Amino acid sequence: MALTARQDIFIRRLLEGDSQRKAYRAAFPSSQKWKDSTVDSKASALFHSDKVQERYQFLKKELDNKSIMHRTERMITLSKIAEKDSEDAGYRIRAIDVLNKMDGDYVQKVEVTTPDDGTLKEMENYFASKKRNT
Repeated sequence: MALTARQDIFIRRLLEGDSQRKAYRAAFPSSQKWKDSTVDSKASALFHSDKVQERYQFLKKELDNKSIMHRTERMITLSKIAEKDSEDAGYRIRAIDVLNKMDGDYVQKVEVTTPDDGTLKEMENYFASKKRNT
Protein backbone atom coordinates (compact mmCIF):
# COMPACT_ATOMS: atom_id res chain seq x y z
CA MET A 1 0.00 0.00 0.00
CA ALA A 2 1.40 3.40 -1.01
CA LEU A 3 1.91 6.32 1.33
CA THR A 4 -0.38 9.31 1.23
CA ALA A 5 1.05 12.71 0.30
CA ARG A 6 0.74 13.81 3.94
CA GLN A 7 2.64 10.77 5.20
CA ASP A 8 5.36 11.49 2.67
CA ILE A 9 5.62 15.11 3.85
CA PHE A 10 5.85 13.88 7.45
CA ILE A 11 8.74 11.54 6.58
CA ARG A 12 10.61 14.11 4.53
CA ARG A 13 10.34 16.74 7.27
CA LEU A 14 11.72 14.23 9.78
CA LEU A 15 14.65 13.54 7.48
CA GLU A 16 15.27 17.28 7.19
CA GLY A 17 15.71 17.44 10.94
CA ASP A 18 12.29 18.45 12.21
CA SER A 19 10.90 16.95 15.40
CA GLN A 20 7.99 14.53 15.08
CA ARG A 21 5.65 17.25 16.35
CA LYS A 22 6.83 19.86 13.85
CA ALA A 23 6.83 17.35 10.98
CA TYR A 24 3.30 16.20 11.85
CA ARG A 25 1.99 19.77 11.98
CA ALA A 26 3.61 20.52 8.61
CA ALA A 27 2.01 17.45 7.05
CA PHE A 28 -1.37 17.86 8.73
CA PRO A 29 -2.11 21.62 8.97
CA SER A 30 -5.39 21.08 10.83
CA SER A 31 -3.32 19.83 13.78
CA GLN A 32 -2.04 23.39 14.39
CA LYS A 33 -4.92 23.98 16.80
CA TRP A 34 -4.47 20.69 18.65
CA LYS A 35 -2.75 20.31 22.02
CA ASP A 36 0.93 19.38 21.85
CA SER A 37 0.26 16.12 23.67
CA THR A 38 -2.33 15.10 21.07
CA VAL A 39 0.02 15.92 18.21
CA ASP A 40 2.87 14.05 19.91
CA SER A 41 0.71 10.96 20.33
CA LYS A 42 -0.52 11.01 16.72
CA ALA A 43 2.98 11.70 15.37
CA SER A 44 4.47 8.84 17.35
CA ALA A 45 1.79 6.42 16.17
CA LEU A 46 2.32 7.49 12.57
CA PHE A 47 6.10 7.24 12.83
CA HIS A 48 5.92 3.71 14.21
CA SER A 49 3.48 2.42 11.57
CA ASP A 50 5.00 -0.25 9.33
CA LYS A 51 4.70 1.52 5.98
CA VAL A 52 6.05 4.82 7.35
CA GLN A 53 8.99 3.03 8.99
CA GLU A 54 9.78 1.19 5.76
CA ARG A 55 9.84 4.39 3.70
CA TYR A 56 11.69 6.33 6.42
CA GLN A 57 14.47 3.72 6.60
CA PHE A 58 14.74 3.56 2.79
CA LEU A 59 15.08 7.35 2.42
CA LYS A 60 17.44 7.56 5.39
CA LYS A 61 19.81 5.13 3.67
CA GLU A 62 19.68 7.26 0.53
CA LEU A 63 20.58 10.34 2.56
CA ASP A 64 23.66 8.61 3.88
CA ASN A 65 25.13 9.13 0.43
CA LYS A 66 27.87 11.75 0.93
CA SER A 67 26.83 13.69 -2.17
CA ILE A 68 23.58 14.78 -0.50
CA MET A 69 23.85 17.66 1.95
CA HIS A 70 21.88 17.23 5.15
CA ARG A 71 19.77 20.09 6.46
CA THR A 72 22.40 21.03 9.04
CA GLU A 73 25.14 21.13 6.41
CA ARG A 74 23.01 23.36 4.18
CA MET A 75 22.35 25.71 7.09
CA ILE A 76 26.06 25.89 7.97
CA THR A 77 26.99 26.65 4.36
CA LEU A 78 24.34 29.37 4.10
CA SER A 79 25.44 30.83 7.45
CA LYS A 80 29.03 31.07 6.21
CA ILE A 81 27.87 32.90 3.07
CA ALA A 82 25.73 35.28 5.15
CA GLU A 83 28.63 36.08 7.51
CA LYS A 84 31.31 36.65 4.85
CA ASP A 85 32.17 40.33 4.43
CA SER A 86 33.81 39.61 1.09
CA GLU A 87 30.57 38.26 -0.42
CA ASP A 88 28.36 40.44 -2.58
CA ALA A 89 25.54 41.91 -0.46
CA GLY A 90 22.96 40.24 -2.71
CA TYR A 91 24.38 36.79 -1.96
CA ARG A 92 24.44 37.53 1.76
CA ILE A 93 20.83 38.75 1.78
CA ARG A 94 19.71 35.73 -0.26
CA ALA A 95 21.49 33.35 2.14
CA ILE A 96 19.76 34.97 5.12
CA ASP A 97 16.43 34.80 3.28
CA VAL A 98 16.83 31.07 2.60
CA LEU A 99 17.87 30.42 6.22
CA ASN A 100 14.78 32.26 7.46
CA LYS A 101 12.58 30.18 5.17
CA MET A 102 14.23 26.97 6.39
CA ASP A 103 13.50 27.98 9.99
CA GLY A 104 9.92 29.03 9.21
CA ASP A 105 10.54 32.61 10.34
CA TYR A 106 8.28 34.14 7.71
CA VAL A 107 4.64 34.66 8.52
CA GLN A 108 2.21 33.06 6.13
CA LYS A 109 0.00 35.62 4.41
CA VAL A 110 -3.72 34.98 4.73
CA GLU A 111 -6.26 36.94 2.70
CA VAL A 112 -9.78 37.43 3.96
CA THR A 113 -12.33 37.65 1.18
CA THR A 114 -15.37 38.58 3.26
CA PRO A 115 -15.27 40.98 6.20
CA ASP A 116 -16.25 39.84 9.64
CA ASP A 117 -19.58 41.35 10.74
CA GLY A 118 -17.93 42.82 13.82
CA THR A 119 -15.24 44.49 11.74
CA LEU A 120 -17.79 45.88 9.32
CA LYS A 121 -19.84 47.35 12.18
CA GLU A 122 -16.71 48.90 13.70
CA MET A 123 -15.86 50.52 10.37
CA GLU A 124 -19.41 51.85 9.94
CA ASN A 125 -19.38 53.31 13.46
CA TYR A 126 -15.95 54.86 12.89
CA PHE A 127 -16.98 56.56 9.66
CA ALA A 128 -20.32 57.65 11.12
CA SER A 129 -18.52 59.32 14.06
CA LYS A 130 -16.08 61.03 11.68
CA LYS A 131 -18.98 62.27 9.57
CA ARG A 132 -20.74 63.69 12.66
CA ASN A 133 -17.56 65.50 13.75
CA THR A 134 -17.12 67.28 10.41
